[in-house]
Amino acid sequence: MKMIRILIAAVAAWLFNVIVATLTCGWLFNWLYKLEPTNI
Repeated sequence: MKMIRILIAAVAAWLFNVIVATLTCGWLFNWLYKLEPTNI
């Protein structure tokens, strides 16, 4: 029973991570990837 709860929690955490990464990298900060790289 405990293993199933751990598995469900891991899948929920993975799904949350995918949603947050998609929102931030794919939509919110999409303009950042279009900038030209500059020399530091």
